[in-house]
Amino acid sequence: MTAPPDGPRGRSVPTNSTTPVVVVPANGPGTFVQARISGQTAGTQGRLFRFDVRVEDGLRIDETKAARLIQEILNDQRSWRASGSWRFQLVSSPAEADLHAYIATPGTTDELCAPLLTRGEVSCQNKDRVVLNAMRWVTGAPSYGKDVVNYRRYLVNHEFGHALGFQHVTCRGPGLLAGVMMQQTKGLGGCKANPWPYPNG
Repeated sequence: MTAPPDGPRGRSVPTNSTTPVVVVPANGPGTFVQARISGQTAGTQGRLFRFDVRVEDGLRIDETKAARLIQEILNDQRSWRASGSWRFQLVSSPAEADLHAYIATPGTTDELCAPLLTRGEVSCQNKDRVVLNAMRWVTGAPSYGKDVVNYRRYLVNHEFGHALGFQHVTCRGPGLLAGVMMQQTKGLGGCKANPWPYPNG
């Protein structure tokens, strides 16, 4: 894959005082390592979506841990399954998957998302691809401050929400919880950060 001519610079963030700095390069090779694990689906009602997870080569992100985390988020009782309309199951084989989740460098994210414009900064859902920008996966976004844990929950729920057919929304009013389909990466517009489609379960 070719890099965009004005691709963003790589970014790094210290994980803590005893672990090395995690570096997210601006561009990667466009090849991926597959998470070779499968998981259980939560709930018994609703359409079942099977998904696999892959991480771009060169990223210091463990694909197995990432896959388990994405599965945990989607199986949470505050996630999309709370409606009773959808369920998700992690699978190890791409041939079994309805959706393919990628954690990719900013440059590769741009290519996988085209013609959508991510500009190295955001993530996307494009056809059967759920593309999570590795820079965001590692560093989060200003709207979530240092809370990368909840930002990752938001990121997964937002992009998988697009795969379910949901479009962007705006802040409903100052001080209210942001809808998960609001573009919270770009700001909160007076709302409070919220990573869940059904925060009350």
